[in-house]
Amino acid sequence: MEADYLDEKAPSAQVREVRNYLDAADRSLELLKTRPVSRRLLEELQLILVKGTRGEAYDSGQIRQRQVFIGGSGRSVQDARFVPPPPGEALDEGVSSWEKWINTAERIHPLVRVALGHYQFETLHPFSDGNGRIGRLVVTLQLIDQGLLDYPVLNLASWLEPRRDEYIDRLLAVSQRGAMDDWLAFFLRGVAEQAETTTNTMKDLLALRDSMLNQLREAKDRSIATRIAGDLIETPIFDVATVARRYAVTHQAASNAVRKLKELNLVEQVGQSDYKRLYISRHVMEILNSL
Repeated sequence: MEADYLDEKAPSAQVREVRNYLDAADRSLELLKTRPVSRRLLEELQLILVKGTRGEAYDSGQIRQRQVFIGGSGRSVQDARFVPPPPGEALDEGVSSWEKWINTAERIHPLVRVALGHYQFETLHPFSDGNGRIGRLVVTLQLIDQGLLDYPVLNLASWLEPRRDEYIDRLLAVSQRGAMDDWLAFFLRGVAEQAETTTNTMKDLLALRDSMLNQLREAKDRSIATRIAGDLIETPIFDVATVARRYAVTHQAASNAVRKLKELNLVEQVGQSDYKRLYISRHVMEILNSL
């Protein structure tokens, strides 16, 4: 996240992908207010996701128009581990069926529906690039849409990443021999364990916020530093100009408040440029990085 701010003028490929994912996640929440999880919604998100990256292509922002396969860089399709449906009528019908099913299969438990929908999506592999990231984002959107989450706080990707090989094996086993129970057990274990991790992280963040506010009360601070500290778990990296705009105060008032936070070691300056002098709460970042 820190690199996201400090490297804004010349972002690395990794930073660009992270920034695009955050933009896509923000946009998805706006879209979800007026439409269900659907093909049109995902096409818009995929376009945001690959913009300015190696994955950007002529068919970005739409269901793929070329064959893709999974099985290692530089290998031919004959050596692929998995070949999803070809572009054209078969893929279009598959995506249409998937879209209808995830929005109408109300008799199935919501978590099971999410797990089955994720398998179906990744098997279709509907885009030329970004299917993994879009698929994980869809999990969060379905959980919100079905009332299981109020906010997008469940990051299943951090649970899946160290289990990547098992994740792929479980998906493939469903296609090869119908091992659906094993896939459901794996996926639902991930949801349960990551939900517990997220809950503990949120408790730690709230405890940290209370501690920072107590420090400011003991220091008898009368600036907007208390308001800034209260929002650090949401925006742990900021600059003075942003503070001034956010809290509708002068630049000097914002600067004085940030200086107070520095004196109490609640934030520290990062970057050397006076033009882009940023501040970060390391305490918040340490907790967030544990997710």
